[in-house]
Amino acid sequence: MKDDQGKSFNFNGEPFGSGGEGKIYRINRPGFVVKIYEKLPTPEQVSKLKVMIANPPKTSPSDPGDVAIAWPTSLVYKGKQCIGFLMPEIGRNVQFIQVYNPKSRKKILPKCNWLFLHTAARNFTEIVKDLHKSGYVIGDIKPQNILVNDRAFVSVVDTDSFQVKNGNTVYRCHVVTEGFTPPEMLGFDTSNITQTLYHDRYRVALIIYHLLFTRHPFNEGTWQDSGDEQSQVDKMKNGIWLYNSQGLLKFHISTIPLQVIHPKLQELFKRCFNDGHKDATKRPSAEDWSAALKVAINDLTSCGKIDTHKYSRTYGKCYWCERKNILNGVDIFEGSAKPVISLPPPSNPPVQTTPSTPIPTPSPPLPTKKIIGFVLLAIATICFIGGAIPFGFILGFIGFSCFSD
Repeated sequence: MKDDQGKSFNFNGEPFGSGGEGKIYRINRPGFVVKIYEKLPTPEQVSKLKVMIANPPKTSPSDPGDVAIAWPTSLVYKGKQCIGFLMPEIGRNVQFIQVYNPKSRKKILPKCNWLFLHTAARNFTEIVKDLHKSGYVIGDIKPQNILVNDRAFVSVVDTDSFQVKNGNTVYRCHVVTEGFTPPEMLGFDTSNITQTLYHDRYRVALIIYHLLFTRHPFNEGTWQDSGDEQSQVDKMKNGIWLYNSQGLLKFHISTIPLQVIHPKLQELFKRCFNDGHKDATKRPSAEDWSAALKVAINDLTSCGKIDTHKYSRTYGKCYWCERKNILNGVDIFEGSAKPVISLPPPSNPPVQTTPSTPIPTPSPPLPTKKIIGFVLLAIATICFIGGAIPFGFILGFIGFSCFSD
């Protein structure tokens, strides 16, 4: 096998992953992997890949070794036939679906908290923002195509399914995923639809909702109408969710309410799923989400009881502690109790072995001291008159000393 520069390479073992219509292999070229199609790519696919290779998106700087977008870098040939493409290798990571699901998250990221999920959501919106600015529509946005590492750094894969435009030619995204298809596309042959940024915006909101609330927004609540419950697809088509339920849904005890997130995020979800249901142009952009998530991240604070609990100051209290009490100990951010530092109860102080030195306070003079002084001076005067001068001096000295204090 050779790349489009004629340089040879070999596989390193068996495929370690699959994406779309092919399998992913490591190769003897550090920092790169190869996707080999199961069926030979069509001329349209090859043309699309050539356009992508010649026009990579402009992405925000990242740490060395981090790959935000698994973008094709070279076609791969066997003989003269294109069989796949090279792309940068993404390091150790997990799919978004493993992170927003509390059970799997507990196993792979036991110390994951709401700050981590907010950060991962924002990093995802930054990638979408870069792709949209570069003129690309992602199309098939789903949790399986979004990866995250233990630092909340996000990567997007399966990029060869993106919708690509080259002049008047549009290479459409032919793949959609149930549960992540905008309502206006439901019931149509999506392979014939030229998608827009507004279709992506709907899916971006779905991904963020999954991360922050663990579930699909159109699969929340308890159905309370007398008729049969609508399917998730029908609810999406009709715009029915907890915050536009038309009286058909009520909150379940385990439902995480929208009020626990920052008000700016609440507003964007309602704009997307309510206002944007009939008018796609009202759906928030990736820039809108990134800005709101930045504010929300700065608003998060730590719980005083559990080390993995983070909550919004705007909510005013730790929702996860509150939820844990309501659900009899069920905690989706299970952590360790923080040590409680408290003073011991007051007790009788011990007797001091070495007395302290108090600030001295003068004692009041004895009231008889001056009287004695007067008496001594009177006797001294008599001694002087009677000729007992030495004895008079002694008594006079003592008498005067009684007035010295």
